[in-house]
Amino acid sequence: MTIADTGLTLTLERDYRISPARMFELWTTAEHLAAWLKPSIDRYKTSTCEADARVGGTYRLTIPGVTADEDDMTAYGTYLELDPPRLVRFTWGWEDTTPDSTEVTVEISPTDEGCHVVLTHVRLWDEDQRDRHAAGWEGSLDSLATLYG
Repeated sequence: MTIADTGLTLTLERDYRISPARMFELWTTAEHLAAWLKPSIDRYKTSTCEADARVGGTYRLTIPGVTADEDDMTAYGTYLELDPPRLVRFTWGWEDTTPDSTEVTVEISPTDEGCHVVLTHVRLWDEDQRDRHAAGWEGSLDSLATLYG
């Protein structure tokens, strides 16, 4: 399936009190991704993650549903570019709902107090998808700050 590029893009920026090398590790290590990559660490239980962080390698992250009636959510994709400690680029999709046709770029730059992160999510289908991903990424970036600084 091919999704047309609608031109819809989401960009979020945050500062953290950890080194760029540590931030890169948090974006490429399954154990760490499972801990923070979810809309809320308070609301969602521990996720499971598999990640083969190399160009062409894949990841799969399953976030358990909040209630017994809520289905698990599984995100998956392929690593497209890795440039430690400054860049992680990968495809993004949700199992059973969307193909991994969107793309996320995480740019990490050093600051005096740690690092600055710019997350850009491109090729989003429509405004609803953009808005839902904005809420999810904001929660995930908050979780990252809570757990690691």
